[in-house]
Amino acid sequence: MDHTTQRHLSKRVDYQVIVTGDYMSWDQFDNIAGHYFSPENRRFFRSKRYEAPVWSESAQGFVFITSEQFVTYHPRYRSEPRAYTVRKIGLNGSIDEVGGFQQFKTLNQARKAVKALINGK
Repeated sequence: MDHTTQRHLSKRVDYQVIVTGDYMSWDQFDNIAGHYFSPENRRFFRSKRYEAPVWSESAQGFVFITSEQFVTYHPRYRSEPRAYTVRKIGLNGSIDEVGGFQQFKTLNQARKAVKALINGK
């Protein structure tokens, strides 16, 4: 692989995902992704990012999880349940969804999908 990441070997049991591989720090991600996941955009879309992006050979990019929550204030306040999306950032900085937007209802489901991508399934 021709990418600039630090090599980590770890068991991420605390995140219910056991992986071994190459990680991209969120600082590296922000430098590549630009405004795509800027703090302002994340606030507006009520978006969260979870574990650091990890390399997936099968996805040919670094995969990561985001969640978004739709909120409306008119005519009255209404908050939809948070939903989760698995995404990848390619080496050229392109960001795509792996599967569908907000495909997962729980963070655990999204983590299992990431684990499968990392393991080449």
